[in-house]
Amino acid sequence: MTEKQLNRFTELVKSIPIPSKKINVFGGIQCYINVTCESLETAEKWTLALGKFCRTVRMIESYDTAKENKNTVLLPTVIKVYRVGGIV
Repeated sequence: MTEKQLNRFTELVKSIPIPSKKINVFGGIQCYINVTCESLETAEKWTLALGKFCRTVRMIESYDTAKENKNTVLLPTVIKVYRVGGIV
């Protein structure tokens, strides 16, 4: 993938009017698209949207660190997120 093609896919994905927390587009030979969502409903919408132009689309449940609790015995504060990934 050339830089021009990656930029084209980045603009295409960012133009989709579905809310997201973070969007990553990267790749070498193939183009990989990762979208981080805060709710299951938006993750399902992203799965349907990416399924229109990606060969493979997967959704997983994960956790992001919301706050790093330094100098305490507390574990880091985490929030549940959903990650949708596709391969073009």
